[in-house]
Amino acid sequence: MTTPAAPNPYDSAYGRAVAGAPRGSEQAGLALAALILAAIAALGSLVGSLVVLAIMASSGASFGAAGAFGGATAILFGLVAVAALILGILAARGSRPVMAGIAIGIAAAHLLSALYGILAPLLSAVLYR
Repeated sequence: MTTPAAPNPYDSAYGRAVAGAPRGSEQAGLALAALILAAIAALGSLVGSLVVLAIMASSGASFGAAGAFGGATAILFGLVAVAALILGILAARGSRPVMAGIAIGIAAAHLLSALYGILAPLLSAVLYR
């Protein structure tokens, strides 16, 4: 009769970890990076909006320049928010899920706001002509 082998202490009830999966400390770094990128997207968008208002308030500025600057900042900080959302989703199962969740929420809210800001003028131009 053979004696059963002792269980491996590194095995869990959920199976082995994938070799390329990030460890907990790496995911904490992802959560922090996602939160920082989400904050940059939100604050940068606010500053961009204030700059657009300053351009429009200046005497010699054209509305085309303000619109171009506003569109460029919307695209730039929209891409930053997408990166924050992706990093937050990747970090959500790590050691800092609350931080990742906050980053996901900020990034998702920013993307919805940017989507509304892009679609509202287009829809109003089509619907009210």
